[in-house]
Amino acid sequence: MPRKLEYTIFDYIYWRGDRSFDEVPFNNVDSLVLTTLSYIYYQDIDDRAGTESGITLRELTDRFEADPKNYSLRHRNDEELLLLAGNSKRYGDVTVTRHVDLLDKEAEIQFSAELFLIDKNTGYICYRGTDPTLTALKEDLNLAFEVVPAQQLALSYLNVIGRSFKGRIYVGGHSKGGNMAVYASANCDQKVFDKILKVYNMDGPGFDASVIEKETFDRVGPKLVTYLPKSSIVGMMLEPYGGETFVIDSFGISIGQHEPFRWKVTTDDFVYLNELDGPSHYVKATLDKWLSEVPVEERKEFVEAMDAIMSASQAEKTGDVVPGLIKNFMSVTKVLRSMDDSTRKAVIKSLGKLFAAAGSSIPSIFRNESDH
Repeated sequence: MPRKLEYTIFDYIYWRGDRSFDEVPFNNVDSLVLTTLSYIYYQDIDDRAGTESGITLRELTDRFEADPKNYSLRHRNDEELLLLAGNSKRYGDVTVTRHVDLLDKEAEIQFSAELFLIDKNTGYICYRGTDPTLTALKEDLNLAFEVVPAQQLALSYLNVIGRSFKGRIYVGGHSKGGNMAVYASANCDQKVFDKILKVYNMDGPGFDASVIEKETFDRVGPKLVTYLPKSSIVGMMLEPYGGETFVIDSFGISIGQHEPFRWKVTTDDFVYLNELDGPSHYVKATLDKWLSEVPVEERKEFVEAMDAIMSASQAEKTGDVVPGLIKNFMSVTKVLRSMDDSTRKAVIKSLGKLFAAAGSSIPSIFRNESDH
């Protein structure tokens, strides 16, 4: 039966899967495919993914197909993507090496990265975005007031791999992975930076100006490209630094467009739009106003309070937070009561400013919409 074309990365692999990188050079859609593949838990399938010699996507796919029920995946589409890519001429010989995966609940660290060897002279250092764990969500919230451990690990990873790799490298990631790619590339050793061909930020959040100097990112601008779905929310958080930014047409509504399986592609590139839509501008205006009015220390208190409430839910994954809050209502109430007056007031004050910012941003969005 002919496949219905929806113009996603699945269709791209059908179109280009039988062409090697020698025949059709590496392009922007290939970057999205690899950053999406970074969500696979490779060492669960085969430990060789963590070694220097690595394992090809074709071999990993064979291992997975032999016993698919034995492996957990982040998204229902991850399995189809792995099988489609691993069985293709284009990606089958791409080697997964140096895969690391760290999850530390106490330290609130979620970090994962790998080096995809496109050929012996070209590598792609890819950082995984936020996975479904509560630890990952907590670390994301911390981006509002500090440099997080995952960013520091991303920098160390790039320096270690970049120093030993003899060829040229791409650096990239989706969601938080894009943020880490930018942070690591902006701060890496000069000799490593000189090996970087391009830095791909796929709808990753920016950086808070109060904790990171903009000047730090000046050198990465010429190599940095950011891609945002038309209703971007995650990519609108905090401040972007440098580079070119492109808006991609996508399926779905609002935050659902953050998922890379919903981005529209052509045979060799994305389907581009001239600008983001109204809701995306609204999110940006709201967050910018809130961040400008809430001091860093107050943000920290707010995030720590949210962390405590989410922990009281006893949830392990983000999707379990709301049911957990209801189920463990007494524990949540206990956490709220245990907060001292100053913390409780800070949280209420921060929430009030957020709601006020959301309300005041609505008129500006209507003005922007009416200008078209």
